[in-house]
Amino acid sequence: METLTNPVCPQCSSNRIWKDGFRHTRSNEAVQRFLCRNCGYRFSEPSQKLDIVSKQIESFHSSLKLHDRRVASVNLPIEEVSDNRSFMFAKDFGVHNLTKLGKGLNILPSKLSNANVCVSEGEAKNMDSATESKTVAGEIEGKTQQNFNGELLQFMVKLHNEGIKPNSAKMYEYVLMNLVSHGADLADPESVKHAIAEKVWDDKTKALGVSAYSKYLQVFHGTWIPPKYKPERTVPFIPTMQELDSLISAAHKKLAAYLMLLKQTGMRAGEAFRLKWEDIDTERNMITLNKTEKHGTPRTFQVSPTLISMLQSLPKQNNNVFQGSLINFAKTYRRFRARTANKLENPRLNKITFHTFRHFYATLEYCKTKDILHVKERLGHKNITTTEIYTHLLNDGDSENYYCTVAKTQNEKMELISQGWQFICQDTTDGLMYFRKRKGVL
Repeated sequence: METLTNPVCPQCSSNRIWKDGFRHTRSNEAVQRFLCRNCGYRFSEPSQKLDIVSKQIESFHSSLKLHDRRVASVNLPIEEVSDNRSFMFAKDFGVHNLTKLGKGLNILPSKLSNANVCVSEGEAKNMDSATESKTVAGEIEGKTQQNFNGELLQFMVKLHNEGIKPNSAKMYEYVLMNLVSHGADLADPESVKHAIAEKVWDDKTKALGVSAYSKYLQVFHGTWIPPKYKPERTVPFIPTMQELDSLISAAHKKLAAYLMLLKQTGMRAGEAFRLKWEDIDTERNMITLNKTEKHGTPRTFQVSPTLISMLQSLPKQNNNVFQGSLINFAKTYRRFRARTANKLENPRLNKITFHTFRHFYATLEYCKTKDILHVKERLGHKNITTTEIYTHLLNDGDSENYYCTVAKTQNEKMELISQGWQFICQDTTDGLMYFRKRKGVL
């Protein structure tokens, strides 16, 4: 047996690790979980390793009508074993097909607590009929899970071949796995309908579940009558500048740089996470977005020197500015957001998602320019109707009812406030402060 210390992240090889509680195995063993502070990846480190120095014997139960087979370790010949003695050196590890040298015990489908000593024909096994039935059921369940994993892999390959964007394919995979984990049988459309209906999702997420399963059936030549979920269009939540800044200032270096990037560019979360070092112009403080989502147009952003400095402080492991998985990174952000909201006693912070930064950027741009076509271009929207919602967020429904002006210094700001102007926001790139006053108010 060997105990591992100082774990490193298998995703980005960072040794900046947090302990993240325990998970419990089927045999009620506690296994330490870890969280990477660099990329947000969660993993469990094997606490023990198998020390295999000779042959391993896999024994399959006779009720499954599978032949017993002997598996020799690397470079060892298969030797005949006498039938009149027990295999005292061998273990039956359950449903896994082959135990590799050094494989961690806590990642095997069946744990050592359920191990049984293999015996030769005619000798008694050390388990009763109830345990025997449980073992058979476990093997069948393992085969069913293996079939599902194979179909899911085939589904992902098909999406890749059809040119589906990786983030969209990953989202389909995540939704399908979520439905299966809540009892849905992908071979039974009615079971999937029931699982989607029972999920505590909004109509937009349920519509995504319907879309994911429809695509799954298309790959495997299945059909169904999909349920109809029509998301209601709502006004997005827009936080204050101070609330966004409080999150950024409390975040660790990587997350703070990412949130600042969202705030100053209005990029979609996936667009920002795929940023390359070659897209950053440090001399002119500009960032170019070439790999867009949802068929958006490439665009260039003028950003602050502060943001450039924050990005440049991140480790340069490869051409990607941000390492790891966006899904894991988002999970890390949600846990951080909850802690910060509790610490600052501001529950509104829990409503700030990555996409909220995009909403904030859009309203800020419209407040500055009153040009809806400009905002459409900066956001990369295909349809202007998607952009028009932002005309109602900072102007109480009608921009024609307000005068707008700009202050460059603190003295100008104080003078405008004394005259009844309302402060709206401040541009972090050039320091300009924007004010408004309702028409007819002296």
